[in-house]
Amino acid sequence: MAGNADLRIRVTEEEGIKVVELSGDVDSFSTDALRRNIRPLCDSEKPWILIDCFDVGYVNSACLGRFHDFHKLCAEKGGRLVFCNVDSSVRQVMDLLGLSQILNLMDNREDALAQLSALSAGS
Repeated sequence: MAGNADLRIRVTEEEGIKVVELSGDVDSFSTDALRRNIRPLCDSEKPWILIDCFDVGYVNSACLGRFHDFHKLCAEKGGRLVFCNVDSSVRQVMDLLGLSQILNLMDNREDALAQLSALSAGS
């Protein structure tokens, strides 16, 4: 685990896909921890990354911007960044900012992994 006292970040791998589990508030104190833990994954060749927000109830706008940056980096390298288990209040903010139209949001981990597996197999 890495991150600050409020945010816990755990990185694992399932079927060649990097899975980032977030737990806690994703706030201004989390920006550096997100960059340190997720950016190197985005910099890999054809990054296939799932961010599981299973225990996240709050994400501030700076961190949403960081997620958008990670999304763009993965796409530029021919990979994909997918989010799952996004809390309804966080999803509402993403909707208001137009990010839900840009970021790949899936309802659950199984569907997100299936989508990433199918995409990575076809690349």
